[in-house]
Amino acid sequence: MKRYYYSLLKLLCLAGFIVVLQTGFAFIPDMPLSGVELKEPFPGFSLQSFIQQDFQNSVSQWLSTNIGFRGYWIRMDNQINYSLFNEISEASVVLGKEKWLYGSGYINSYNRMYRMPQNVLKEKVLKIKRLQTCLMNRGVNFLFIITPSKVPIYPEYINDDYVLKHNQEKQKNYTSILPLLDKYEINYVDGHQITAELKSKSQYPVFSKSGTHWNYYTALHFTNAVIMKMQTLLGKPLVAIKDDGIELIDKPFREDADIARLANIFFPEQLFDDQYLCPQTSIQVKDKPPYKPEVLFVGGSFLWPILYYMDLHQVYSTRDMYYYFNQNYAYPRNTKTKIEKDAIKWENDIVHKDIIILEANGNILGPEIGSGFIEAALAALDIEKRRILHDYIAPNETKQNYTNGLSLFEQDDTRLWRWGVGPESKIVFYLSQASDIYLSFRFFNLIKKQRIRIEIAGDEKADYDLPTQSYISENIHFKGVSGKNTIVFKYSDWNHKNISIVKNDLRKLTIQFLELQLLSQK
Repeated sequence: MKRYYYSLLKLLCLAGFIVVLQTGFAFIPDMPLSGVELKEPFPGFSLQSFIQQDFQNSVSQWLSTNIGFRGYWIRMDNQINYSLFNEISEASVVLGKEKWLYGSGYINSYNRMYRMPQNVLKEKVLKIKRLQTCLMNRGVNFLFIITPSKVPIYPEYINDDYVLKHNQEKQKNYTSILPLLDKYEINYVDGHQITAELKSKSQYPVFSKSGTHWNYYTALHFTNAVIMKMQTLLGKPLVAIKDDGIELIDKPFREDADIARLANIFFPEQLFDDQYLCPQTSIQVKDKPPYKPEVLFVGGSFLWPILYYMDLHQVYSTRDMYYYFNQNYAYPRNTKTKIEKDAIKWENDIVHKDIIILEANGNILGPEIGSGFIEAALAALDIEKRRILHDYIAPNETKQNYTNGLSLFEQDDTRLWRWGVGPESKIVFYLSQASDIYLSFRFFNLIKKQRIRIEIAGDEKADYDLPTQSYISENIHFKGVSGKNTIVFKYSDWNHKNISIVKNDLRKLTIQFLELQLLSQK
């Protein structure tokens, strides 16, 4: 028996040694995981950080994302949970009835967790109206498109435990915003309505069980509706895409199994549908050659199926796609470039387009529509051009006078930000003479039921009651006075007050400022 324990101990030591070697040298390729993976850098060592245990905590965080065979461990654990207990370990994936998969964020939206007050929605729609008018005055057409969310289309497959029944009587952002779009005469196409009608009369599903996004069968119907609306706005005939029927295939078509793969189990095909829809398409022949416009799309991942069909059938001559106003995917160049917002030449890059199409998913209808594009476009086009007095998110900023309650710069692979630190963030700046000033900002809120009030020279200029995981973009105009000027962001909650958003960080973190500028007219 003792020999058995010694043998077992040797095996465990050998296994631990192999894991250590894999952690340090990665001699065996790890099994990749689906989704966004941010690797922690190895922390720097100092005697002070060791004594205060900051170094040990940082090493622990580093190991959590860099330990050897991490992908194998995670997929094995997830597979065991699914195979033995019929559970999905990945927090962002929810397993419903009959193996229907949903994104947890979409269920939260269905439960009205991100419900916005009517005045917030109205303010956003008024900005869209200003942008539409501003573009029309320059000869550019504008179209707002709403893409559907899977949950409100197929709520019948959600397990009852995930549905907050007492919230279902509350009005959704989607139903609240539609009357505003009509009232202010916004050009739009309602993809939720189109998808719901298609579901009611079609023999085919409009979403796959294993996908977050609509399937390409549904996207084809919506794409043709968008083309028809574009034709009406442009007053010119465009390419018409013909539906040549459906081919049933055994493997997922493009993004049809994206959420199944996000579950990160060893055998994701166990979550796949029995069959998938692969639409067959061609171009309808017309008497006159179609006009091919220059188009700019602004939106998120629900645009990919639309662009697939429009690219394939060359509906436009050129196309830019501002992906969450962060990356530009260009056609026909097939390039991907980071959007440098300060370097956009709006009159040259934007205003020469025939039409600008802004997409928002029904899941996120609120202040975050456009990911800051609307505000940036209005700042550049709606008034005389402005110059930047101070940019508080620029690492090389040297002109700022004084700030308090803002962290140092932090960043990951895609973003640079500064934390707002509770109970308030303060900006003090000086002007040689009174002038019109614009406070331009964009921030991300992580705290549930966060209230943020903005005061300028002691007067309240904005008041937000925000759900968690929400973005706010705004441009606030005020009269700057000669001499000292003060701007204060006041927070109702912060890290470790009523909630912990970063457990190992003792700072009173509140919101992430992604943009924070003071501008004046030239």
